[in-house]
Amino acid sequence: MIGRTVSRYKILSKLGGGGMGVVYEAEDTQLGRRVAVKFLPEDAAGFPDAPDRFKLEARAASSLNHPHICTVYDVGVQDGKPFLAMERMQGSTLKHTIEGKPLPIEQVLSLGEQITDALDAAHRAVIVHRDLKPANLFVTERGEAKILDSGLAKMGSPESGGAPAPDAPTIAQDQITSPGTMLGTIAYMSPEQARGEPVDARSDLFSLGVVLYEMATGQPPFTGSTPAMIFDGILHREVPPPSRLNPQVPHELDSVILGALYKKRDLRVQSAAELRAGLRRLMHGSAASRFPSNWDVRPGRQSQRSLMTGLAVAALLAGIAVAWLLGVRRAGAPAGEIASIAVLPFVDMSQARDQEYFSDGLSEELLDVLAKTPQLRVIGRTSSFQFKGKNEDLRVIAEKLGVDHLLEGSVRKEGNRVRITAQLLRASDGSHLWSETYDRTLDDVFKVQDEIANAAAQAMKVTLLAGLSDRSPASSEAHNFYLEGRYFFKRRTKDDYEKAIVSFNRALAADRGFAPAGAGLAWVYALQAGLGLIPAESGSKQARDAAQRALGLDSKLVEAHTAPLGK
Repeated sequence: MIGRTVSRYKILSKLGGGGMGVVYEAEDTQLGRRVAVKFLPEDAAGFPDAPDRFKLEARAASSLNHPHICTVYDVGVQDGKPFLAMERMQGSTLKHTIEGKPLPIEQVLSLGEQITDALDAAHRAVIVHRDLKPANLFVTERGEAKILDSGLAKMGSPESGGAPAPDAPTIAQDQITSPGTMLGTIAYMSPEQARGEPVDARSDLFSLGVVLYEMATGQPPFTGSTPAMIFDGILHREVPPPSRLNPQVPHELDSVILGALYKKRDLRVQSAAELRAGLRRLMHGSAASRFPSNWDVRPGRQSQRSLMTGLAVAALLAGIAVAWLLGVRRAGAPAGEIASIAVLPFVDMSQARDQEYFSDGLSEELLDVLAKTPQLRVIGRTSSFQFKGKNEDLRVIAEKLGVDHLLEGSVRKEGNRVRITAQLLRASDGSHLWSETYDRTLDDVFKVQDEIANAAAQAMKVTLLAGLSDRSPASSEAHNFYLEGRYFFKRRTKDDYEKAIVSFNRALAADRGFAPAGAGLAWVYALQAGLGLIPAESGSKQARDAAQRALGLDSKLVEAHTAPLGK
């Protein structure tokens, strides 16, 4: 084919091939642009419905106009072989992007949001892809996702709710799908697809859940040495939360991904728009995104409801509105210009290197303080903590996170004394805008946090909200145990959950009025129950009781309002 001209397309080189076609790079001689030309493969001739399915791909793809769906320009027949011309993209498939390693969480969220947006458009057009997998998803050099290969797409009708007819045996697909079996690739099939039942848009959502799981962990959730073993996993086996395989995955992303992997489609997330919303909340770092959604973290169980009151939301929105009306913005900066900052994990410099919980906690609390300023864009913990322990150039980190400033530092804690060193850097040239060292006792740690936050804000010409130091507990010991509990909680293992409970209870023993420790207990009990580590009914009751006690101490405590409590 190379060197030949097909219609108006001059074939330049072969790009690749799969079960549904062979793809070449070509030049459109009329428009002078590079395109990808796809032909039905020679070995598909033995399958009588292959040409019809190839035409269906062209029809399905050309009916959609979306930035994250590969654009089809033309369709035709050459020497009895149907072909279609589509946009030529630079980059690689998601399969090659993953290559057995988890992607950065920011990339998982960004690509996931783009793919769900494209799926939402397809499903609204009553088109079900039915073969979503990393090999059929493309990542451009600009980091944009594109859905490829609609060769198995099924076009339903609005009257039928978009539900296609049951699948009949058809042509082979790549990986382990065999000729004469059902449509799709086994490892990414939904349970209903694996059973040969009629599928609808929710089947694509299950497949996308499998893809997101692989993006977050580096491996698909359903594996095995034979198709039968993989089928058994899809139909019967519950998968562990992604965070068990990759500790960088936050619990809320666990919930979003596993919400798409319910065996029963009625319990699964019901639309691409709903799945996109969950990813978007995490992607854009809203207050709610720090906490799990109302999906349970165990597929196959009824979803749990989050206790989020309208009062807390109204108070939060009112606070932001008041701050805006009072002119809390960058001094001397043009209207609309917002400073941005990432708080990197502070380094534990203690002699025994056993104060990681304290240095991590200090970083998180500084992040929380800075995030309360409406006119300051603060990168979330998940993004900034991905660079923990990595010796990477700060300007490169800033570029990856898309921020103008970085706040970093170190902690040396011995007994009741703590030395905290902090510095603010300008990302553009790596220069120091401010640095300071504090030698204090633990009783002063909240004051130090506020001093660091205010100094950094002044260097960025931002005014922080007042009243931040009201957060401190009566006991520095309580605060220390609380940070310890948060540290264990985020490690996400059965033993660490137990250690977190001990630490939170010690915090409450030291200061009975320290509400965040009570909220911490609510979270631990709720997630233990959701993961099946403790009985669901008693665990949910313990979580509700702990949350209610915390709200009795602080009625505006967000962590208590948003704990993932059962009914």
